[in-house]
Amino acid sequence: RHPDLKTLVEKSDSTVNVSLGSFGVIYLDENSVVFSSTRSAVSENESQPVFNCNLYQADIDENGNINNPKNFGSPVNSNDNEAAGIISPDKSKLFFTRWNGHSQNPECAIYVSKYLNGHWLTPKKLDDKVNVPGFKTMHPALSPDGNTLYFASNRPGGEGKSDLWLCSMDEFDNISEVKNLGQNVNTSEDEVTPFFDGETNTLYFSSEGHVGMGGLDIFRTYPDNDFNVPVENLGYPLNSSRDDAYPVISAGQKRCFFSSDRESCETCNSGNCYKIYSFSPAPLIITISGKVYNSETKKIISNSLVSFTEIK
Repeated sequence: RHPDLKTLVEKSDSTVNVSLGSFGVIYLDENSVVFSSTRSAVSENESQPVFNCNLYQADIDENGNINNPKNFGSPVNSNDNEAAGIISPDKSKLFFTRWNGHSQNPECAIYVSKYLNGHWLTPKKLDDKVNVPGFKTMHPALSPDGNTLYFASNRPGGEGKSDLWLCSMDEFDNISEVKNLGQNVNTSEDEVTPFFDGETNTLYFSSEGHVGMGGLDIFRTYPDNDFNVPVENLGYPLNSSRDDAYPVISAGQKRCFFSSDRESCETCNSGNCYKIYSFSPAPLIITISGKVYNSETKKIISNSLVSFTEIK
C-alpha cells in the first residue's frame, strides 16, 4: 500500500517555524519528534545573538501538531551545527549531520550518539568509509531493520554533485563497502534527504536533476532490482517551484512532514528559508463490485448483505 500524498498541505505554526529556518522532522516515537532549527542564542561573552542550527525535541499530539519544542542539549548539540537526523528502529541510536563554518578546516559529516541509561552519549563520527575527508556527507537514513545506512554525499565516484549512497552496518557501526544507488536514482545534479519507509518499502528523496517543478522536488522509488525502477515525482501540492525536501512518512501514514522554502521569510538574507509543513495522506478506499449466487440453484440473490472479516 502506497499512500496517496496529494492531500492538503499545512504549514506548522510559529512554535516550530521560527527564526531563520526549521526543517527535517523525524519521529523519535509515536508521541514525540525531533527536528532541526536555526534559532538565536546569546553567548556568555557576546551581547549579539549567535545563530546555530541545533536539534530540538518536541511533543506531537493526537492531531499531529508539534508542541513544546526544547533544545536536544549536549552532547548531541554543540558549538557547531547539527541537523538532519534519524533514529534507529530500536531507539538506541541517533544518527545526524554535524558541520562547521570553519574556512580553514571545514567539515560536514555523519555522527552517531548512543542512548544508555536514560542519556545520549557523546557522538562519534562514522569512519572514513562513510565520511570521506574533504567531502560533504550528510542526511542519514536507515532501513527498517537498521542494518542499511542511506546518505547523501558529493564524494568521488558518483553521477554528479551530491548522490545517494548506501552501505551495510553492524551493531557496532562497522561499515561495509559503500555503494552508489546508480543512474536511475542519481543524476548530474543534487540528490539529497533520503528517507526509507519500511511499511511500503519505499525510498523517498529530493532531487534537482529529475524532471520536476523547480528547485528540489520530492520523489519516490523502490529497492527492487537495485533501485532500477521508475522514479516518481510526487507532484503538487508537496512540490513547488522552490526547494522541497526532508520527507518523512509516519507509522501508518497518519501524519507526515516535509520541509520547503516556498514562502518568503523576512528574517532570511536570501528571502527564503526552510519551514516545516505537514500532510495527512488520504485514506485507502477500496471499491468492490460483483454478484452473489445461490450455491445450489446458481441464481443471483438480489439485495444481498456481504460482510468482510479481517484475518490476522
